[in-house]
Amino acid sequence: MSRLRGPIAFLLVLSACGDGVKGTYSNESVSLDLQGGGKAVWAGQLDMQCTYTATKTEVTLKCGEDGVAVLTRNSDGSLQTPIGVLRKR
Repeated sequence: MSRLRGPIAFLLVLSACGDGVKGTYSNESVSLDLQGGGKAVWAGQLDMQCTYTATKTEVTLKCGEDGVAVLTRNSDGSLQTPIGVLRKR
């Protein structure tokens, strides 16, 4: 049993890193809802169903077959995108 403690603790820490990013982020023109299970909804001029993965410093958003964006997680919890900063509501 003690041999499993290390890997289990690592997986719990790893999953907690991605969970902290869940929520709705927005600015004056778009909204991004990061949901559980790696699902996301981008709402703006076009509404899109997306998927995402998160690390401590980045969120990689994939919408459609070719649409991939890497968003930076700022120290204040906001996301830096190519079209500006999205703040968590």
